[in-house]
Amino acid sequence: MLLEGLVDNSLSGEVQGMGDVYHIPKYAVDSAVTKTAGTALTAAANTHTEATLTINQHKAVYKIVEDISRIQAMPGLFEKEVSGMGYALAKAQDDFIVTKLAGGASANYIDLGSDNTISAANLRTAITTLRDLDISPEDGDVSLVVNPTVYASLFSISDFSDASKFGAGNAPSATGAFGLIYGIPVYASSAISSSTDDGTNVGFMFHKSAVAFARQSGPRVQAQASLANIGTEVVSDVLYGGATVFDTRIVTFNNP
Repeated sequence: MLLEGLVDNSLSGEVQGMGDVYHIPKYAVDSAVTKTAGTALTAAANTHTEATLTINQHKAVYKIVEDISRIQAMPGLFEKEVSGMGYALAKAQDDFIVTKLAGGASANYIDLGSDNTISAANLRTAITTLRDLDISPEDGDVSLVVNPTVYASLFSISDFSDASKFGAGNAPSATGAFGLIYGIPVYASSAISSSTDDGTNVGFMFHKSAVAFARQSGPRVQAQASLANIGTEVVSDVLYGGATVFDTRIVTFNNP
């Protein structure tokens, strides 16, 4: 569940009791005015809007593990079966959050120079876009998430891969991993398409407040004996929802 930790998940603790629709206030930006001596101030009348988060995603994985498989297999089979179910639910959850990152009508778009290949100039443009909104990447709440192909393309950017700029033991070309790019944590996710089709969203740089996510239940695992199959029925499920709240705080990288 990579993306859950990168967006605003503060509602998860609130929704576990009850409810299915939550209204998230989008506070208007305040403006400072000049106070003139002897003149009373005029109260501001901000009009706040809202985003609606609905808990309507119920995902489940169901299977039967036959006893003969458990008896004849190496120890740990059942645990591996359950682990695979958890991965499937986590993947579905990340897929859902990606739809919210891609769902903003006012999002900022950057067309890459070539399919699934990001450049230092693309990154700098994205950072500038967020800074124009008074969002500082170094505050720890901005993330870059791209598909695996775009992630690999980062190794060709000398700002990050040239060992002479980091020392041979610290450069990504030596360690095989990018931790920070211009101070921004970077992640690869297969939930983002690696298609080469024109206009495909292949990555996002965003502030965590841009998307709200709430998990109401799970993941949980339930099991019971299946006499007819001489085995064990196992089901794992999770219940959650999400909303695009501040779409202008998302920068989307597209194939040209």
